[in-house]
Amino acid sequence: MTDTRALVEPGNSPTSTRKDFKLDTRARLSRLRNSGSFIASQTFDQQMDTPRHSYPIAYTILGSRAAEVDRALNSWSLSPVGARIVRNVKMLEHFLAPRSMASLLGPLAAGSLEAIPLIYEHRCRDFKMCGGRVQDPPPLIGRAVDEETFATRLWERRVFFSVPQAKEALQRLGNGFGLPDRLRGQLMSPHISWVTFDTANGHPWAFADGASADELRASLGLSIITLGAPLLLLTYKRSRQLDLFRPTVADAELCEHFEPAGAKSPRHGLTVPWGQEMIELARRDIRHQRATDPLFTGAGTIRNNRVVSRPEAVHASVTFDQVDFIRAERRN
Repeated sequence: MTDTRALVEPGNSPTSTRKDFKLDTRARLSRLRNSGSFIASQTFDQQMDTPRHSYPIAYTILGSRAAEVDRALNSWSLSPVGARIVRNVKMLEHFLAPRSMASLLGPLAAGSLEAIPLIYEHRCRDFKMCGGRVQDPPPLIGRAVDEETFATRLWERRVFFSVPQAKEALQRLGNGFGLPDRLRGQLMSPHISWVTFDTANGHPWAFADGASADELRASLGLSIITLGAPLLLLTYKRSRQLDLFRPTVADAELCEHFEPAGAKSPRHGLTVPWGQEMIELARRDIRHQRATDPLFTGAGTIRNNRVVSRPEAVHASVTFDQVDFIRAERRN
């Protein structure tokens, strides 16, 4: 979820979907706004009441390259990662405009099987936030970030003198405190942000009352790599200038826990919670950490009834001072 799927700042996780991009986000967004892909997304957003299945139409648009692209996808689908991505692309994606889908997939026809994942990942970056706007966007947005990772990145960018100093500043976002001067003008993340919200316009974390950080990771489809580490739950107001977009395969890139919401949720995306196998793996790891690491602060287990799918969206990277923070809550 999913910085959600990331919703967490995973680096962005066992996948590379939300890792730092070399291109500046604002420059990429400007380029997208002038590109055919962004125009196609706007048309898709404005003219389509019911999302269409993207791949069959993209296949037609690909013309003479269609069969080669389809063969490349079928070959990739024989690998664990490829099987998940190809299923999303060919069967589930409805929000990405067919012309954008065709442009994204076209270069796969000329790639070797080994190169296909890298080609696909890089092509995805030209089609961020092209899934159409979230309908009836909420007034409040929730974003879950791994506290240690988020603070470390601010320290590495020399925004703060130490990681503990960065953590202290982050925990004071909202909560009646003013924005620390050191965060003014600083991007919250160098890439798109994955967020969650309440469809009834309530508090985005109301569902998480009493849930542990790891139960939230499971619900939001976040990385299992940081199991047991604290999450920072950010709540902020959505300004009129901050558009929320329905996530697509392009936003997710190679994300492990992503599935296009498509026709089952035409208004917004949905997180893909951990499956039972991963939950059991996490439980075993938690028990091992509690038995061997005296500094382990994670919760004792993951309760199945606390693992639920949540609404999901993405928005462009913004600076800390462009956001009206309501609250920052540290969750173990």
